[in-house]
Amino acid sequence: MKKKDRERGLYGKYILYKADGSPVDPDARYFVLRLDEKGEPNHVQASRRAVELYAYEIEDSHRQLSRNLKAWISHLDREEETKLNSRSSKTPCSPSGATGTPHSVPTASSCRLSRRPCRDSATT
Repeated sequence: MKKKDRERGLYGKYILYKADGSPVDPDARYFVLRLDEKGEPNHVQASRRAVELYAYEIEDSHRQLSRNLKAWISHLDREEETKLNSRSSKTPCSPSGATGTPHSVPTASSCRLSRRPCRDSATT
């Protein structure tokens, strides 16, 4: 994200249409979240936690959507975890640099709803 964008705060950045090309309700308000690992790491993790919370909140009313969202986040986390572990056999969250299994790398799912960072930037 450009410094200029960071300083702007909340502003209209996207133009949205429904998947079939029809316009959205002009009175509706939307907020777009980036979930893939190519976004800024702190934004990606915050976005994933937000989607996870949303998925849990709608479990009773929108069961299938909730399942789909949880599966999507889980898939993204596994994908990212695989990429991280293929780059190095050292666990990113291990201050001692000890090697670990892929399961020892915290992801957005394992840090669910916590305010702590999932990856220790000093050791990555």
